[in-house]
Amino acid sequence: MAQFAGSYQFVSADNDEALLTAMGLGAMKRKILLNIKPDVDISVDGDHWTLSTVSAIHTNKREFDLGQPHQFTRPDGKAVTGMVTKEGNKLLETQKHEQGVSLEITREFIDSQMVITRKIGEVVSVSVHERK
Repeated sequence: MAQFAGSYQFVSADNDEALLTAMGLGAMKRKILLNIKPDVDISVDGDHWTLSTVSAIHTNKREFDLGQPHQFTRPDGKAVTGMVTKEGNKLLETQKHEQGVSLEITREFIDSQMVITRKIGEVVSVSVHERK
């Protein structure tokens, strides 16, 4: 079974600007977010999860139960409803905001890495984090 809990350091990202554009973010917000190289901390207590995205300028902490819808505000400022499920070595997440735009996120845990794939329509972004 995959080990999910732990701290993961940012390594690389691909196609983030296209994804942020598809999310409807303006040029200034995109520029700021593209310069952030966040680490991710995950803790697990049964079906209750805590996911923290940590950078030098901002920390975003979110708690949720697997399979249960939950509301939160993303780092881009949009209020969304999300739901996370677990399938093998992956956490599968869907986020929807009031305009109906859906963001699909897959966090795949492979050896000492967490590979995060984000998708809006046909636009796909991938980031890699290494377990600390």
